[in-house]
Amino acid sequence: MKSRSSAGASSSGLVGRLLGEADALAASGQLQAALAAYDRVLAAYPGALAALRSRGDMLVRLGRPAEALASFEQSLQHAPADVWLLHSRGVLLGQFGRTAEALASYDRALKIQPGYVPALFSRAVTLMNAGRLDEAVAAYAAALKREPRHIPSLANRGICLQRLGRNEEAVASFDAVLKLEPRNPVALNSRGLALQALMRGGEALASFDAAIAAAPGVAEAHGNRGILLNQLGRRDEAEAALERAVRLAPDQARLYHHFAAVRRFKAGDPHIAAMQGLARHAATLPVEAQVELRFALGKALNDIGDHAGAFAHLKLANDLKRRTFSYDEAAILGEFDRIAAALDRDFMRRTEGLGEADASPVLIVGMPRSGSTLIEQILASHPAVFAAGEPPDLEQVVQAHLAGGRFPEDAAAWPAETLRSLGADYVRRLRALAPEAARIVDKTLINLRFVGLVHAALPNARILHARRDPLDACVSCYSLLFGGEQAFAYDLAEIGRYFLACERLMRHWREVLAPDVLLEVRYEELVADPENQVRRLLAHCGLDWHPGCLEFHRTPRQVRTWSVSQVREPLYQSSVGAWRRFEPWLGPLRDTLIQGGAALD
Repeated sequence: MKSRSSAGASSSGLVGRLLGEADALAASGQLQAALAAYDRVLAAYPGALAALRSRGDMLVRLGRPAEALASFEQSLQHAPADVWLLHSRGVLLGQFGRTAEALASYDRALKIQPGYVPALFSRAVTLMNAGRLDEAVAAYAAALKREPRHIPSLANRGICLQRLGRNEEAVASFDAVLKLEPRNPVALNSRGLALQALMRGGEALASFDAAIAAAPGVAEAHGNRGILLNQLGRRDEAEAALERAVRLAPDQARLYHHFAAVRRFKAGDPHIAAMQGLARHAATLPVEAQVELRFALGKALNDIGDHAGAFAHLKLANDLKRRTFSYDEAAILGEFDRIAAALDRDFMRRTEGLGEADASPVLIVGMPRSGSTLIEQILASHPAVFAAGEPPDLEQVVQAHLAGGRFPEDAAAWPAETLRSLGADYVRRLRALAPEAARIVDKTLINLRFVGLVHAALPNARILHARRDPLDACVSCYSLLFGGEQAFAYDLAEIGRYFLACERLMRHWREVLAPDVLLEVRYEELVADPENQVRRLLAHCGLDWHPGCLEFHRTPRQVRTWSVSQVREPLYQSSVGAWRRFEPWLGPLRDTLIQGGAALD
């Protein structure tokens, strides 16, 4: 009879031999056979920890995550303090969207082994995927505190910072990656996006080029390069880059969406057929991709004169997009009415002359797709002007001075020192972008809410109201997928009501402000009589005549709106009355505008 000790040694040896056979199968890529081998080990020795771990790992590698999760759960009954199992379970829970349970699993692992970097990193990834970006940044910092050269944490932290709009910090994080791995394509591509957002177009382009050199077959970098080239006014190069991207990834709707923006489609274009083929299986795509694809097809079919087909895709795109968010129309439009009531003629009279004297800001406000980017480009072509794009500064400064109060009611009671402080803070932010410019243009259209407040805080600032035919402006909105949140823009009746609310508020500002403060710039008049209208525009802004303003399409600058292609060409009138292409399907919009008193052709 064998002794107990010799029997234990024999069992241990047998387990080791069976595990060795299973591991060899796994190493050679025979995953199914390896899984069966681990099952045989566990049938004989249910608590064999190495087999428990490896069985779950095989299921993950075989693409059977639900079974893998069940296996890890079972394994934890035998080894509840195993940090590898706790971490692996957390990863799968995160993939299934069970964020709270995933975080709890990581936290259990980290309580046992506080410096366990895989759990620190995966915890940050789970937060990132859940959209909890500020928490994810902190979690990546915790992983980097333990392992400062951990490249995945550095790269992902940069991506989170870029998504949060903290682009300077994002660039620094990607630079840290590139010091360790100079040809890291993910860091190079993401660094390009952050630089692009900072309007550092040349550096961004170099970063995208380096990403492509490091990984030529990755479509995303080609696509991002094309988008940037279009913003820089290099349309032919942009089209070539985006065409390369869609050839590399013909199932990526996002790439088609941006490609359609630069392509002038003609009948028989094979890319239209490719998009239509993808659309036949659209239900299998994520909703965001379906929306992008439908907008791209709407643009392409409109180009070739198939207006019925184009509108059908645009309606599908807008209906899909509208279902992805809630829109409190009553609250948004009601605020416009409250602004007019609170910041009335008495407010303007009481605050006259109390604000900061700086004359540099020029605000362009109004309804989207009304010619605002064209106005901005004309002004940016003047040597004394800097165009700041659409910075969030005014909104942020107003909110900071409200300190949790209610707008507009609390702002209407601000004393002179608060108004001067508001004006000075806003100017300080703009000045940081262009210290020497005589005029700095802020084209954040929703600043129409703050027109009266800006005049009180900065009486020498000038305000331009971009106006366009109601149907043209509204239909143009309906034809685009906006990059930012424009919740009103995906339903014809809602677009019409938003247009009417903007018009009411701007009519109020015209009634309570002096003519030398607020100038209307009508798109139709600008394209019909450019020189006289540009002279009028420059005079309002206190700028001398400069002939380059008529050659605005030659001005080399980065433009980040959907109007980028239009402002790279001389003025043309073909967009006037463009709504007529879709006239048979615009009943809800026309009815809304007519009921609201808008003057239509």
